[in-house]
Amino acid sequence: MLVVDAHEDLAWNMLTFGRDYRRSVKETRAREAGAPWIPHVGHSLLGLPEWRAGRVALVFATLFATPARRRKHAWDVVCYEDEAQAERLYRQQMDLYRRWTEENPAFQLVTNGEQLAHLLHAWQGAQGEAEPPIGLVLLMEGAEGV
Repeated sequence: MLVVDAHEDLAWNMLTFGRDYRRSVKETRAREAGAPWIPHVGHSLLGLPEWRAGRVALVFATLFATPARRRKHAWDVVCYEDEAQAERLYRQQMDLYRRWTEENPAFQLVTNGEQLAHLLHAWQGAQGEAEPPIGLVLLMEGAEGV
């Protein structure tokens, strides 16, 4: 059985809190101990080891930015005032996902049906040492960046 995680604000968390999803949850929580944002957004719940253990083959990774009028905390840095800023922030996140997957073979962008079929086939045949990548499908939360 494979699992699909249908919504993760990965880029937002990377840009806002510097989270590195190659790390385990334990490592991330130790790094963030006492951070002022924990009471507002909570502890990290995911990392590569946990995705692997849960056989999460596919993650829907968001493009997300906060309207500046909704900014509540100093750490909320991925905010936009207008559509042009929103588009810039969404493109920045798309670039982050591209670079991240190019630099980290444990993750792979999935942008079409052929790539999805190949990824699922790799997961279904995975045994032992051969660990297939975690597929990332991009989704947009809000349409301000369009």
